[in-house]
Amino acid sequence: MATELYRRNDYDVTNRINTTDPQVVSNAVCRIYQDLYQEDNPHNLAQAFTDLARLYRGEYPGFHECDTDYHDVQHVLDVTLGMARLLDGCVRATSTGTITERLFRLGIITALYQSAETEMSLLKEELGELEVTME
Repeated sequence: MATELYRRNDYDVTNRINTTDPQVVSNAVCRIYQDLYQEDNPHNLAQAFTDLARLYRGEYPGFHECDTDYHDVQHVLDVTLGMARLLDGCVRATSTGTITERLFRLGIITALYQSAETEMSLLKEELGELEVTME
């Protein structure tokens, strides 16, 4: 009797990572980073996930919870996990010189905030110019 495979909607394509939980995806992405670059500290990656979760929950003054059907936190976490896996494959096929650890972090943060453009624009208007720094 053949066993039917069932993939849950709130999990990644491997059915192992809950893409509705920012902490779970953060842990997976940080593990990829640490394995690739042999770094214990993923620098600002974990904080970027924490900040994103707070933004989508509406925990910043002047922002409401994001509850859209498609550009929700699950979409963003799916995209970010996919980006981490693409970067991982590129580095493993070439070298860490192709995508440095700094570029990896920039790629992940860009993926995390790709759907937050409107929210970030409003924040920029409220706070003035934003400065993004990489450690």
